[in-house]
Amino acid sequence: MNQAEARRLLALSGEAEWAFPTSFANSIPLRGGDSRWIDRLSAQREALAQAARFLVDEGDEDAAVELAANVWRLWLRERDIDGGRGFLASALDVGTARPSPARALALYGDALLAIKQGDLEGSRRRSQSALDVATEIADPTGQVLGLVGLSRVAFESGEFERARSLAAEARRRAEGLDPAMSQAPLHMVAQATRMSGDYDAAARSSRRAWSSTDAWTTRGWCPSSYTTLVTWRPIGGTSRLRSATSRAPRGR
Repeated sequence: MNQAEARRLLALSGEAEWAFPTSFANSIPLRGGDSRWIDRLSAQREALAQAARFLVDEGDEDAAVELAANVWRLWLRERDIDGGRGFLASALDVGTARPSPARALALYGDALLAIKQGDLEGSRRRSQSALDVATEIADPTGQVLGLVGLSRVAFESGEFERARSLAAEARRRAEGLDPAMSQAPLHMVAQATRMSGDYDAAARSSRRAWSSTDAWTTRGWCPSSYTTLVTWRPIGGTSRLRSATSRAPRGR
């Protein structure tokens, strides 16, 4: 690795765009409906990781964090959770990178990967750090991400009211941002409310979460993997909530 190659990979990482930025699952890469470019980028994961380490060694921690924030979802996409956490740690846990939107996003990424490993305390720490960084620099997107991460940890810990409250605050701070930013906050509100037994309110939140994807579906993007939806069936004169697995329409 050398300076020119590290800078080339940093610039390349900046071309990665992801729909549903708050999503717990694999966010869809955006590039005119053609995902082949992300396959090519994913094949360069080791080179990207080397570039991040090189930039840190050269004293440019901010660039390393920027690179990590741009492409950490590649590791999620490949189900390489351990590798993704190692990649993020190489940029986040060394040096003196300044607070930035990229740092908040990278911290959120590690929080998401941590919770997929069952590391709730690690996820909580990273989510709180993401929220702290975003609050310091008045970054509403990072604040939403940090709050969503904390909501997931609370939910997995059985603290459903806290999970609902954190998600509701994330939803409030997402107002005025891209509609896709509301997807995970609304989903977490619905899930936490469902666990409290208020099925009517849970269904309303779930419908709003699904409608928040309209900005992408109208552009031809919608997750093609199986998606858990919340649906209704009247049973004995009352509404009951159940989970239904449905295939969402593929992008055109």
